Amino acid sequence: MTLLLTHSACLDHLTPPGHPERPDRLRAVAEVLGEARFDSLVRGEAPEGSLDSVTLCHGEHYVGELRHIAPTSGLIYIDGDTSMSPGTWEAVMRGVGRRGGGNRGRDVRHPP
Repeated sequence: MTLLLTHSACLDHLTPPGHPERPDRLRAVAEVLGEARFDSLVRGEAPEGSLDSVTLCHGEHYVGELRHIAPTSGLIYIDGDTSMSPGTWEAVMRGVGRRGGGNRGRDVRHPP
């Protein structure tokens, strides 16, 4: 069984024009995965992860700083290739939900 977790919040992580991590790329992947040959793919909504999960991989200070500087409008740049938009924080937290234990032990097809 292959499980695909995604969330509409991931479309709100905006990046500069031409950057590979952009909403249009996610839309293109979703379009292909919508074809009949992928009907057996189990799909679910990515749960929101916890800060405890994120800090398993990144230091608390770093995570706190990113959360603090998350913009309410426009883009900010973390480095030459990494930017944050107002929707980035939730997209990140949705991206770590399943892997980081945000939904550990629960079947996403049959929530409690």
